[in-house]
Amino acid sequence: MSAVLADATAVLTAAGIERPRWTAEQLAASVLGCEPLALIVAPPAIDDAPAAKIHRQAARRAQGVPLQHLTGIAGFFGRDFLVEPGVFIPRPETERLVETVVAELTRVRWPAGGPTVWDVGTGSGVIAISVALTSGTIVGTLCASDINPQALALAARNARRLGAPHRCHWVRGDLLSACAAGRADVIVANLPYLPSSALPALPRDVQYDPPMALDGGPDGLALIRRLMAQAARALRRPGALLLEVGAGQAEIVRREAGGAWADVTVIADETGLDRVVALRP
Repeated sequence: MSAVLADATAVLTAAGIERPRWTAEQLAASVLGCEPLALIVAPPAIDDAPAAKIHRQAARRAQGVPLQHLTGIAGFFGRDFLVEPGVFIPRPETERLVETVVAELTRVRWPAGGPTVWDVGTGSGVIAISVALTSGTIVGTLCASDINPQALALAARNARRLGAPHRCHWVRGDLLSACAAGRADVIVANLPYLPSSALPALPRDVQYDPPMALDGGPDGLALIRRLMAQAARALRRPGALLLEVGAGQAEIVRREAGGAWADVTVIADETGLDRVVALRP
């Protein structure tokens, strides 16, 4: 086992992959169906076939294939979610958005039956499922929408696998097209916010994400602007629209919110970057 890990680590190191030893252990554990810690505490016996597969996986990672696509798993908010090509890979920075949703749900005294939460552009379902599993019985109804049917199918699989409450509903639609006026209490979205011109220069592993999950139009805010307009119609008071944004975009959103939103709050992530914008009517 040590020789196999050393070989994989060398391949990854030569390709400039960050944390090459850790990555090699993740790949090996995925191939062998064990926890990475077991490779150190009680290294399993390994024959030629799995050793060759580990080498192939390391070579693919060295070529830029995301680790999450090779293992089929992405960690998010303390849980392992299924991921697959064709659906956006969740990123750690989005955990701040989940924290903000949970804080918003506990901030307000909701009417009987609990609030209705909409997760727009749900992807693999990480926001909706994390909120459902973290907020307990606070949420009354949780709807998650996406225009991509593959994403909705994956999100539903994740919900079943992680035991998310049955009150999660997966809806195909463009932004809030399926939400009637005045039918949402909290709307949350991690929409594409990269400017179109930035896509060709993205790191190799990011380019494996579907373009529709990355491309936010000329300045990255095209979909966010559309959602802000729709959310102003869909939200009940006291409600909130919670958005993840990219570097430098929070102030633009604040400025463009105008009179439609009485309160706009910006929340930074762990690095100090303005990551979440909370808008309340």
